[in-house]
Amino acid sequence: MPLIDDRTKGTDQHPKPYWPWVLVLVGFVVLWLGFTTLVSVLPQLNSPQPRAAASTNLQQQAQRNLLAQAQTALNAGDVGTASQLIDNVSVGGALDVMDKHTYFRTAARVKRKNGEPAAAASFYERFLSMGAGVGKPECQSCHSAGAVPPARAADLEASGLGTEYVGALRAAGTLKSTRNRLLGDLKARPGSLRAHLLLYHVEKALRNPRAAVEHADALKERATAR
Repeated sequence: MPLIDDRTKGTDQHPKPYWPWVLVLVGFVVLWLGFTTLVSVLPQLNSPQPRAAASTNLQQQAQRNLLAQAQTALNAGDVGTASQLIDNVSVGGALDVMDKHTYFRTAARVKRKNGEPAAAASFYERFLSMGAGVGKPECQSCHSAGAVPPARAADLEASGLGTEYVGALRAAGTLKSTRNRLLGDLKARPGSLRAHLLLYHVEKALRNPRAAVEHADALKERATAR
């Protein structure tokens, strides 16, 4: 015989619980939030900017790996392999400023030791040219006095890289022709720190002390003017 009570109103059926419906509602809300989030994020993931940034990062890492391998080969005395690796490094937009410092310095020494003085001279010149711009605000954040040397372009007068630069020029037989080219650059851009710095080393190597002193003085004057 059915049990009768006030809650079931004349039947033996128990009241249905509400918690399954609560779970359904919560699940629906979670799915809806996930769907709306996905819809908002997908366009950003597929937009050109993130893809370009990811591509640039991959290229930069690949170039850094090549550079690191070249340094390892050079330190191990395998100059031929180091030279081949350096040839595969692209200095374009994939390398940042710090990477370029390492690249130019390493490439110059690799090419010099591999018997390629003209290529070595070109890399030394590019490195020293970067150094000539050390007074720029974006460089001074690292190269200010008391931090990473050099603090000014004139400090590169004593750089061993300058000696290696003119040594590569002499080995390539282009010391005098480079002097003429740099004098032309200085005429086109009077006061160029780059031209003064390079000419200082070249004139010193050609045993023109007076000309070397003039370029050294110009470097100091320009540094003071800045």
